[in-house]
Amino acid sequence: MKTTAALSLAVTAQLLVTLTAAGAPAPYFPYQTIDKYYNSPQNEPPAAPAPAAAPPPAPPQTKRPVPPPRPPVDAGKPAPIQAAPEFLFPAKLGFGVAVGVPYDLVYLDKTYYYWSNGIWHRSTSYRGPWIKTGYADLPAELRKKPLSQIRAERNAEFKSYWKDRDNYQGKLFHPGQEGK
Repeated sequence: MKTTAALSLAVTAQLLVTLTAAGAPAPYFPYQTIDKYYNSPQNEPPAAPAPAAAPPPAPPQTKRPVPPPRPPVDAGKPAPIQAAPEFLFPAKLGFGVAVGVPYDLVYLDKTYYYWSNGIWHRSTSYRGPWIKTGYADLPAELRKKPLSQIRAERNAEFKSYWKDRDNYQGKLFHPGQEGK
């Protein structure tokens, strides 16, 4: 270590002589001598920070009202349908799909099929009662179409229907108004 310090001291001194001879100002060293620099401890612990002021007291907690517990939901039971939905029959599907409602309801062979919570249900009325139906018990026309395709075709047909309701050329079905 002493040899390295002495070598550095010699190089630094020669650099100082060369720079000052050329008219350049002498470089600034933060220590009075280079020996002090090399002999001072390099990893001194930082000074302790000043003690911080105590944090202000927390505001008093206000009690929020606790909402009543939600009634248990039967995951397999579809939500009730109050009003009769309109059904459009997209040509690519071959069966009716309810439009303008927040659920997946299909009309096929005088039977309603309702997709709810990952389960198909069937009924002879759009109001129910709904019977859980296994995938194998669905009509072939319905099994052939994934739900994503049914939704896409329903949305496309509804868009064309909505643009020109008075001149809609497709098939429209409204339960309860068959003979009107």
